[in-house]
This record gives sequence, C-alpha cells and structure tokens, in this order.
Amino acid sequence: MSCNLSLNLDVFETNIINLSVVIGTVVVVVGEAASTMLTQRREKIQIILQRIDKEVDTARIDLITAKKRVETASIRSETIKTLSKKVLHESETQENKQLRDEILLLRKKTERSIQSDRYQKLKIAGQNVLRIRFVKVKHTLLKTFDTTTGHDSNHLKINQLTYQELTHIIK
Repeated sequence: MSCNLSLNLDVFETNIINLSVVIGTVVVVVGEAASTMLTQRREKIQIILQRIDKEVDTARIDLITAKKRVETASIRSETIKTLSKKVLHESETQENKQLRDEILLLRKKTERSIQSDRYQKLKIAGQNVLRIRFVKVKHTLLKTFDTTTGHDSNHLKINQLTYQELTHIIK
C-alpha cells in the first residue's frame, strides 16, 4: 500500500474540513471544560447544602434546647412568684400581728394611764372636798363654841386641829 499524500488546494473543501475539525475540537474542549466546571460547581453546591443542613440541624437542636430552657424558666418563675406571694403574705401577716399586738399594748397603756389620771384627779378632788368640808366643820365648830361657851381656849384648840386629826375624829 502506498500512501499518497497530497495537498488539497481547494479552499472551499479545506475550509469546511478545517472548520469542522476546529469546531469539533472546540466543542470537545469547551464541553469538557464546561462539564468540569459544572461538576466542580455541583460539588461546591453540595458541600454548601451539607453545611447548611448541619447548621439547620444544629439550629433545630438549639431551638429545642432554648424552648426547654424557656419552659423551665417559666416554671421556675411561676414557682418563685407563688413563693414570693406566700412569703409576702406571711410577712404581712406577721407584721400585721405585730402591729396589732403593739396597738393592743398601747391601748392598754393608754387605758392604765387614763385610769391612773382619773384616780389621781378623783383622789385630788376627794381631798379638796374633804378640805372644804374640814374648813366648813371648823367654821361651824368655831361658831358653835363661840356662841355657847365664849372661851378663847376652845377657839384656839379648834384652829389648831389638822385635817388628819379631824378626819380621825369623824371616823
């Protein structure tokens, strides 16, 4: 077999062949490059999606944990609220009891003071009444002895009588 190579000088034939070879080469090279680029892009997108899925899963777990913490905090706050109301009520009750006891004590002291004042005033009033009566009795005795006896010595004795002696005589 002999190889016969010749040069084709027909421009139209060679141009179409060259164009088809160039186009075929370009399609293959560009196709492979595009395919490689798309494959790499797909891999990057898949990696990003996997990372996003992990972040979403982590966020869900965090959300569930946060909801549990909120629920626990809510229960705790209700417990604290209930206990604080109870303690406040007990404290108010103790303070009210203490205030009532103090008021009662003050009332008793006031009553004793008032009774003591009344007793003192009654005692003073009674003593004043007795003194007035004593003076009247003295005057009556003086008048009686002056008219009946006319002695100055009796008059002197009556004037020297004290309140205590007269009350002793009257009893």
